[in-house]
Amino acid sequence: MILSRRLRQARKKKGLTQIKVAELIFMDRRTLYLFETNRRVPRVEMIERLAKIYDVNPAWLVGWSEDRERKSIRKQD
Repeated sequence: MILSRRLRQARKKKGLTQIKVAELIFMDRRTLYLFETNRRVPRVEMIERLAKIYDVNPAWLVGWSEDRERKSIRKQD
């Protein structure tokens, strides 16, 4: 339930439609609709791809963290 709600929330905050997101990740819009309505659970790889598009923390999407901000895991110079 948290995942579906946060997927929809993050997409809307970025001002993206389901159609646009589906095009960006080469997926059928209906599949994204199923994710957002809690009728299908995306694989981990898909959650990571969606988090990148929405610029959010993947752990926030699935409800493991309240920290929405996407953090870089690259080493700082």
